Amino acid sequence: MGHILRLGFKHWRSDFSSAEMRLLLIATLVAAMSMTMITTFTDRLTRTMEYRASELIAGDLILQGQNSMNPEWIDEAKRRGLNHTPAIVFSTMAYANDALELSRVRAVGKGYPLKGENQVTDQPYGKSKIIDGAPAPGHVWVDQRVIQALNISVGDTIELGDSEFLVEYILVQDADRSGNFYSPFGAIMMNLDDLEATGVLGPGSRVTQKHYFTAPSASNAGSAHQGKHDNNADLQQIIQFADWLKPQLTEHERLSGAIDSDTSMGTAVQRAQQYLSLASLVAVLLAGVAIAMASQRFSERHYETAALLRCLGAQQKDISRIFILKLLITGIVASVLGSALGFLAHYGLFQLMQGLLPTDVMPAQWSPVIISMLSSLVVLLAFAFAPIQQLKSVSPVRVLRRELNPKPVRLNVFYLLAILAIGGLAYVLTGNFKLTLIFVVGLSALSLLYGGLAAGFLVLIHRISNRLPRRIQTGFNQLYRHRYYAISQLGAFAFIFTAITLIIVVRTDLFSRWQASIPADTPNHFAINVLPDTKNEFEGFLKQNGVNASDFYPIVRGRLIEINGQEVKQAVSKEDNVRAVQRELSLTWSDHLSEDSEIIDGDWWPITNEVNSVEQSPSIIPPEVNRVSIESELAQKLNIKVGDELTFTIVGQPLSATVHNIRQVKWDNFKPNFYMVFEPGVLNDFHHTYINSFYLKNQNTELLLDINRNFKAVTIIPTEKVIKQVREILEQTTVAVEYILMLVLLAGIVLLFATLLSTLSLRRHEAAIYRTLGASGNYIRNLIVYEYLWLGLLAGGLAMLSTELLSWALYSNVFDADWKPHPLLWVFTPLFAMAVIVISGWLASRPVMTASPNRLLREVG
Repeated sequence: MGHILRLGFKHWRSDFSSAEMRLLLIATLVAAMSMTMITTFTDRLTRTMEYRASELIAGDLILQGQNSMNPEWIDEAKRRGLNHTPAIVFSTMAYANDALELSRVRAVGKGYPLKGENQVTDQPYGKSKIIDGAPAPGHVWVDQRVIQALNISVGDTIELGDSEFLVEYILVQDADRSGNFYSPFGAIMMNLDDLEATGVLGPGSRVTQKHYFTAPSASNAGSAHQGKHDNNADLQQIIQFADWLKPQLTEHERLSGAIDSDTSMGTAVQRAQQYLSLASLVAVLLAGVAIAMASQRFSERHYETAALLRCLGAQQKDISRIFILKLLITGIVASVLGSALGFLAHYGLFQLMQGLLPTDVMPAQWSPVIISMLSSLVVLLAFAFAPIQQLKSVSPVRVLRRELNPKPVRLNVFYLLAILAIGGLAYVLTGNFKLTLIFVVGLSALSLLYGGLAAGFLVLIHRISNRLPRRIQTGFNQLYRHRYYAISQLGAFAFIFTAITLIIVVRTDLFSRWQASIPADTPNHFAINVLPDTKNEFEGFLKQNGVNASDFYPIVRGRLIEINGQEVKQAVSKEDNVRAVQRELSLTWSDHLSEDSEIIDGDWWPITNEVNSVEQSPSIIPPEVNRVSIESELAQKLNIKVGDELTFTIVGQPLSATVHNIRQVKWDNFKPNFYMVFEPGVLNDFHHTYINSFYLKNQNTELLLDINRNFKAVTIIPTEKVIKQVREILEQTTVAVEYILMLVLLAGIVLLFATLLSTLSLRRHEAAIYRTLGASGNYIRNLIVYEYLWLGLLAGGLAMLSTELLSWALYSNVFDADWKPHPLLWVFTPLFAMAVIVISGWLASRPVMTASPNRLLREVG
């Protein structure tokens, strides 16, 4: 074995001067550099976005339920070193100035909030200030709707049960924003130590217990802002605790975090993570293609070396060990050097984006670097191992007969293992099984399709090539003559341009749609508790003041209790975690479908004329029954279909309705949206208030005060901060992925150039023959250029075909977005591919085109 090691090291040093070894080294280095740069950058940016999103729910993790929590769970969290603070949320009557107001009280413990800050002010709609603590004992913070209802101001006292409290501030924004915008109750925040003295809670009281958890170095407490970025192991502690706790939860308990929350912030972060994960995955797959091309050429170049070793008495296993050792050395050197360069380069990327990204970006960690280093090494071994196996079957006779190639080896198992290795690495990099499966399996299938389509195109065009101009025909004949290499190159080039085009498509389509969902005039205020007798007056007031407002929707509070006569609790398991059936819903009715909703099953209500006769409509349900429309995701979770019967309870009265249609709803548009929309006439007799949303430019305080004076019952809820943070995440991610796109584009071009170099010896051999037979340099140049033009045209067409298929799969199954074809890219991509391949091919083949016949013959020999 020692002899094998010495021979392997000796051969590696001598091979380093060859173009093939340098090609393999550069391909692996570029792979390691690209993966390290992208994964380190995305890791820091993703952790930053996760942290900022967690600031909207006051912690990394929320455990909530209707009953007292198992104290062993809290003890376990503390044992794991997690920060913890409790809160109890309940409804009670607040009393002041001989007036009562039903309010939602949050009694918070020491350390609340663990993340984020509370916003308060000392005058109605005044300038807010940030407080990262909770009310002191004896003090409360109340929101504007309580101020209005009780006709109090800062400095007054209010009564909660048996205790009096000083109103210290007006609560503008609670750090925990995971609540419902449509809540009919005003909010009050108090200190948990004061709760017992109020006497408002007793046996049977309906309360929600909340427990907030953060990683040890991710809290507002102490030196948190300096230490919050310390260690990724802290976040891992949160994940491990959640995994430990989930199996023990009952149907009345729920665990949630910022990223899996049903907030607009959670949606924005999830979308950004999906795209950045896709970019990381592209880097891995591009590396695999380049290394596969380089390793195949490396293997072919060493047929003579293997034959000579066989003549000197080396056994097949010795040859395998020698070349595997050389691969290991190449991989270790390239992955270490490439990862180091990629790590340094990601700092340059952040420097370029200074001022566009958050100032408190999480610090770099070594885990992405190590993962990228190992990934590039695994990619090299996975794709190069199969071609290396051919070397051990080289016959010793090849020393005398160079045209004698080794017998083909059954390499299907090795290539299958390579695909599985890439899939495993892709999952490690993305953390998204569905994304990995679609992309890896899709591209593996497309790689096979590339070969068949490329061979078919070559045969088809060959049959009609005699009708083409002479120069173009000559270039294509050259390509057809090299069809073995042409098919493999077409597959590689199509793969590269698919990756690049797919990122362009996803970036352009998705980010434009995401940003279009929150335009400049996105509603930044909700108006709730609008009474029916003041609705028209309030609507006219908004129009008179030029306020851009949404439609008014009536609100009736009700709970879903049965599906087709079966209790909801029996129809939904604890693991389904469907919050909509665990609380009262805001029910509404409407005679028209909102512009942000789409019917995906069934049809809208039958249209009636002046005398209430029903027009002809393909309605499934008879017109005399109550009709309801249900949101698609809830329908899917509850397995509800058109025609099913739902039973609700509204102020103690049962109400049945038949599902007439299923709607797809955009929850992140900051407009009123509902799980259930009834046909007009079903809920009208129940007590209801109205809700709408509207946009105010530059926080028009005077107008808000006018609303407060003229419409005492109306409560205005600002949502500007949430909208601002969602916009910031999308803007920062957009900038980030544009730079990542350039990195992937650069990596693709470098790897494309490396792929072209792999056929340099073949072109040198042909050029020597042409020059010996008297061909001019111009003839050889034209031959090569037209061949590359054909390569670019075919590769671009294949790339667009696979881009359309992959984007359709990703949009439908991962990004949950509407897919449309991209006709302009069908023109741009082949032209771009032709330009890139011709320029790269010209540069790669320049030594062949400029060398003299004597030099070419010496190099060939």
